[in-house]
Amino acid sequence: MSTDDTHARPTYVVAKFGGTSVASPERWSVIGDVARRLTDEGHRVVLVCSAVAGISDKLQSLAEIFEDAEACASTLETIRRVHRELATGLEVDMGLVVDTLHDLERLVAAARTLGYMDPRTRARLLSVGELMSTRLGAARLVADGLDAEWTDARELLVALPDSLSEDRRWLSAACSAEVDDELRAKLDRKGQVIVTQGFIASDQETGDTVVLGRGGSDTSAAYLAARLNAERLEIWTDVDGLYSAHPGVVEEAHRLDEVDFSEAETLASLGASVLHPRCIDPVRKNDVELHVRCTTDPDQMGTVVKRMQSDPSVRAVAHREDLYLVKMSRRGEWQEVGVLADITDCFRRHHLSIDMMASAPETIQATLDPAASPLGSERFDNFLEDLSQFCVPRVVPGMATVSIVGHALHGSTGQIAPALRKLEAYDIGAVIPGADGRHVTFVVKGDDAPDMVREVHRALFPPDVEIDGAAAEA
Repeated sequence: MSTDDTHARPTYVVAKFGGTSVASPERWSVIGDVARRLTDEGHRVVLVCSAVAGISDKLQSLAEIFEDAEACASTLETIRRVHRELATGLEVDMGLVVDTLHDLERLVAAARTLGYMDPRTRARLLSVGELMSTRLGAARLVADGLDAEWTDARELLVALPDSLSEDRRWLSAACSAEVDDELRAKLDRKGQVIVTQGFIASDQETGDTVVLGRGGSDTSAAYLAARLNAERLEIWTDVDGLYSAHPGVVEEAHRLDEVDFSEAETLASLGASVLHPRCIDPVRKNDVELHVRCTTDPDQMGTVVKRMQSDPSVRAVAHREDLYLVKMSRRGEWQEVGVLADITDCFRRHHLSIDMMASAPETIQATLDPAASPLGSERFDNFLEDLSQFCVPRVVPGMATVSIVGHALHGSTGQIAPALRKLEAYDIGAVIPGADGRHVTFVVKGDDAPDMVREVHRALFPPDVEIDGAAAEA
């Protein structure tokens, strides 16, 4: 063996497992098999794990109901029971998470005494699920003979400073995706398999817990893959890849074997829930391939997301439901200077993220995802009152978006044309073309979306047409 080979640094693979993938002993057995396969291939492995399915929702509930002692006690007992059952199934010591459960109880009790829960405390509370799932799972992997070591993600990821708001600082933090040789050297000294948490990091100034917001576990894994200059990032979930449409809506949807980073980001932002759009940019910047794999079918190769040269083409039909359409009418001076800036600034002040926007001389329309920007009814009324300074707003709930997704769609009009003819039967609230040519989106009533997706998909991908060398199944 040459000197260079002797001192060659090991390659890293980062593998992320979501809530359903860490919720049972059977799924942890799959995680162990994945780790063992990767180490047998000569890689060092970082396992990034979510909270057990349903626990994050319970913790979010605690943050809302902390003043109700009886409701909190019931929720806390459910959280204890879920982890007790998991520990029993894994045959590991429940004592591994007892201190974390006590910390959770103290956080809730302190908030009740004070009468409020600030963003810093909420972040600590929301982090508990990942800490417990990984403690129990790491113990099982060690018992199964793996050279595995539990590591606190707050030692691995430090949030970038954010002065925009306290909510963003503690509850929707971002981290650097720059290659970090010191981090790599630190992990080189640990076991072959590092078990750590998704969703959480540490505040740069105080070292306290921050969370990364929606899609935090995917994003954590992407940050670590980028910082370690990993050979690849594997996202393990309960489906076997990205599809040309949601398989639960379109029976004949086909799996996309390979997609470009930008296509995957567009699909994720428009409704393909397999990935969160925030996880794409860190791996794209460092050219780290992302593989989508399935924990219930681990031998299936899934979808590979990588840098590709794509010809003009249509790849998929994506949809999102339970959206608001905000219609903003304005009259007065045509092309009034600054009105669009005033309107978007109003959204920013109320911490509302605009999904998509379309503008005409007298009307602006925007879609909002209330799950991404939660506001109580009183705060939403305050937003509309503020917005009324610049326009006459009207909110239409229960809307959906249906998007045709591809590459350079302006060069694919012939393929899109049959699908557009299918739209005549539907009430289209807005048409929003993507500025990058990667999608054209139609805003429709939520009840119409599934039928529209099926119609458009069948028009774009007829059953007798060859797709990636194989005919689509009817």
